[in-house]
Amino acid sequence: MPSAKTIVKKAVVGPVAAAVSTLNSAKRQQDGLLPPISRSAFLDSIPKLRSVLELGPFDVPQIVGPGAAYFDVLNQEELRKRAVQEERDPAGCPVIDYVSECGDLSIVPVPFDAVFSAHVIEHQYDLIQHLIDVYRILKPGGSYYLIIPDKRYCFDHFLKTSSIDDVVEAASGGSAKNVERAIRDSYHNLSHSIPWKHWLGLHGQRIDYRGMDKADCEPAIESFRAGKYRDVHTFHFTPSSFHAILSGLFALGRIPLRPVAVHDTRFGVQEFFAVLERP
Repeated sequence: MPSAKTIVKKAVVGPVAAAVSTLNSAKRQQDGLLPPISRSAFLDSIPKLRSVLELGPFDVPQIVGPGAAYFDVLNQEELRKRAVQEERDPAGCPVIDYVSECGDLSIVPVPFDAVFSAHVIEHQYDLIQHLIDVYRILKPGGSYYLIIPDKRYCFDHFLKTSSIDDVVEAASGGSAKNVERAIRDSYHNLSHSIPWKHWLGLHGQRIDYRGMDKADCEPAIESFRAGKYRDVHTFHFTPSSFHAILSGLFALGRIPLRPVAVHDTRFGVQEFFAVLERP
């Protein structure tokens, strides 16, 4: 028998979901967004019978099969150690075909029919350069498939939504400043990461996420200044902001990938989906 908490949650979430869907429809059309879909439906749209490079699979690769290859900042052994530390499944970590400690995609020597990433693009120090690098490893007509956290419904809730100016500034020598700001935010300004609570307006207070000690913040910044990679969200998107930023950058000629599909976030979850195409 379901618990009282589960019964209450379903009784509240169901009607709210219907109301939100109705309210969001008009804004979705205005912002050029496609309707929400499930993660499984999005993954099914990726041509897995062709060559696909997945970025940052960790212990849960989403692309499998003979055409799949993997890129990460850690090799398989290092990923397994990290998985154990984070109480995840080390057996799920695949063999990594291309390893770069700084996430440099220039080490990938061959182009792919598609590139895929889940919760990776928000970690990029220089978003414009990342998209240029993805363009280089895509065959003509190829697509970049992305799963992206919606900052409104995850631990980034209290953080400022990134703008096209933020992206351009990071690409113009301001990436270090942006990363340092992101490190401070990760120690001081995060929320909880329970999507349905955010959808219902229950954002809580700024918390110490995953037990992080605020006293470690400045040492973490010094570590970054010394050249160590820091795994933080440097950019924070909503579907509308992501579509606007990418469309603007493409129109300005700053990126060579065209956004052809950005789906709105499905009620009760914290991620949305996008497809960028190499013309």
